[in-house]
Amino acid sequence: MANLNLAQPSGSFQARVAKSVERSKQNAPSQPGSESPEELRKREERALEVFAKAADLEAQGKLNDALREYSRSFKIHDRVDLLYRSTLKYKTPAGLSSGYAEQKETEQEEEPQEPEGPCYLLEAPSEIIIDILEHLAVQNTLDFVHFSATCKRVYDLSKTERIWQQLSMRSFPEQVMSEEYRQWLLCGGHEAGEDDTEEKELSRQLAMVSLTDPEQHICDTLYASSWHYMYLTRPRLRYDGVYIAKCSYIRPGLASNMTQAWNTPMILVEYYRYIRFFPNGKCFVMQKTTHPEEVVYTFGQDIPQTRRSRRKGNPEDTGAWATFKIMPDPGTDPKNHSAIALVEIPGTTSLKYRLRLGPALSKKAFDEGTDLERCGTQWRKMKWERLSSVRVVEDEEEALEELPLSTKNEKSFYFSRVTFRNRDVNKK
Repeated sequence: MANLNLAQPSGSFQARVAKSVERSKQNAPSQPGSESPEELRKREERALEVFAKAADLEAQGKLNDALREYSRSFKIHDRVDLLYRSTLKYKTPAGLSSGYAEQKETEQEEEPQEPEGPCYLLEAPSEIIIDILEHLAVQNTLDFVHFSATCKRVYDLSKTERIWQQLSMRSFPEQVMSEEYRQWLLCGGHEAGEDDTEEKELSRQLAMVSLTDPEQHICDTLYASSWHYMYLTRPRLRYDGVYIAKCSYIRPGLASNMTQAWNTPMILVEYYRYIRFFPNGKCFVMQKTTHPEEVVYTFGQDIPQTRRSRRKGNPEDTGAWATFKIMPDPGTDPKNHSAIALVEIPGTTSLKYRLRLGPALSKKAFDEGTDLERCGTQWRKMKWERLSSVRVVEDEEEALEELPLSTKNEKSFYFSRVTFRNRDVNKK
């Protein structure tokens, strides 16, 4: 057996190890403090250059290449991310490096702007501003509200009673009211006919009022002779838009026999209810899954009722014409009352909507100075009071008993002003 010498390695092996260690020292990055400031600066610049390239690649979506460049930059300098953030923090944006003094000199060298002319509206008499506000309120109430919020003087002049009288006389006389509600308003919010003598006296007074000015009488008795208070608090229906209700509910989907109970799909059902009222006592009712932007612009008086809506049991699926009237809401305060809008959809099975119209502002809010711009969504909201169906039999004179329907999934209607394509808003 040959003898092995294990005491010392050969000289050639020692030389190879020494060369390998020297090569590793040369390739290894220099430790902080072991290199000159010039070498450190160059290494930082090289690391920042690679890091910036990696950031550009990341912004372009080339994540693999960016990861490789990020790794290279950290191998060059282990704190390159902090260096990069510091350069971004102290980097001066383009256009601001000239300094404040140079910027001021540049502004002075620019051509002076022409002086603004005087504001003639501030110098105009109050009577002229009131006339402007009156014309603006009649043409576009929303622009009138926005214009009245421009300054304090215009805001104070916008409360002139003459303006609100014009708005009230354009809105309330064309409201379709039941005879019961009309009498309730004319007698100051009190129920009529407690005895024969009082009923006769009331009939005589109502006959006299109807021949003169009923709206003035209502304003004097219920709203303290304030047209402003009457316009903001008296319930009314608007004819220059559509009332929209977005309804939704969740129901379980169809599950197979192999599906676990906790795995049953749930379906979100969304649909919209639309109502557009007209001054002639008619309204168009529709229930559809289509978004409002696709249907509301075509809601005009020339919409024909489809055969399907007349033939099927639910006429509101494809749209149907209905009648409406405003009725009193019993038990409400005459000075801060609400009303009921009764919508009847004719058919073999007649549908009835009872929707509550509340005041735009309460008396307390009006006394505190709240105007239309800050009254929220109350003035354009209709709440569900009741939904019922009535089975109509042609052979019988009277309809059968009303069957109440659930309104659990129904939401309130909100008014949305719409510029209709057929321009028939005031069409009688």
